[in-house]
Amino acid sequence: MKLEMFLDRGNGGSKVLPIVEGKKMSAFKIPSVTRQVNELEGMITLTKSGQSFLCGDSAIESYAGRRYSPLDNNDKIKDLSVVIAAAIAEIFPDGGPVELSLGVSNPMFYKGIEREIVKELVKLEGGFRYAQSWYSILLERVGAFQEGVIFLELNPEFNGVIDLGQGTLLAGVRHPMNGVRALPLPDGNRGGCNLIISSLLSDDRFLKAIKSAGFSAAPSPDKLASLLSSGCWQVKEIDFKRLLKPHMQIPKQRLENAAQAIRTELQNASPYERVVPRIALIGGGSCLMQGVFGDTIAKWCEQHSLELLPQSPDYQTVLQMYAAFQADPSRLVGALAAAEEK
Repeated sequence: MKLEMFLDRGNGGSKVLPIVEGKKMSAFKIPSVTRQVNELEGMITLTKSGQSFLCGDSAIESYAGRRYSPLDNNDKIKDLSVVIAAAIAEIFPDGGPVELSLGVSNPMFYKGIEREIVKELVKLEGGFRYAQSWYSILLERVGAFQEGVIFLELNPEFNGVIDLGQGTLLAGVRHPMNGVRALPLPDGNRGGCNLIISSLLSDDRFLKAIKSAGFSAAPSPDKLASLLSSGCWQVKEIDFKRLLKPHMQIPKQRLENAAQAIRTELQNASPYERVVPRIALIGGGSCLMQGVFGDTIAKWCEQHSLELLPQSPDYQTVLQMYAAFQADPSRLVGALAAAEEK
């Protein structure tokens, strides 16, 4: 089967958009956590190395093996092959041969990144086994896209973008002279929604709610992030929206600062013109804010030149990667050429 896959590997969850034999399928999410294990049910075994891994929910639920998340050392390429294998198993549960073309997003974009991605994906040579199914993988093409910036490339009606993720806060700007480019933020690498998760897990009110609901302990950060990412706002009598509200002031302030940085950049670039900022707010963090604040978030957004997209804000990166590829198929290059790039 021919598969074009566009993957946004977040620090908490990975968003996947599959195109199977030219047909666009529904996008989906899997948690980004992996665990290298020995013998456990539901593991992915890479034929070339013989190594076995859990990925996604099974990795979160297990305490066996070596756990890895991109948040651990800010590396979204490490164990990428395992996440891709898990996504392929989700798309083709019965196994089989897969001719794979892959687009991957990354917050850092630099010459040679495709070579690093191909080096990681070599682990899939020889195929892999998941449950009772076996997969052979032929990597045909690969391409890297810069998170945040890719949205502005294809949406000229916006002159700014902010992507609030699990572990990062990214921004991009449409500069009148220099075109679309990333806008580094002073606190961009200090975390994203993971800070909200950590704050909630140390909140006495939340811990009391956990106890009152009959649980013996609070969920792990990975589990809580996965629940919220799936849109789960209530577990028994635990009301996540109510409990999260006091912890949302810090991300709101950081978003206000990011929006101000974009407005300043735009105004400095055109000092003799009146610039009307129009800044898209995307990423999983935007979904979290919509869920917690509901319709009341609209007025706050308007005050800070922000616009929440009405549909799929957390899937925007994969949707824009696919749109960019449709407009210019050369955005994905041959795997062999990428491997040899200097």
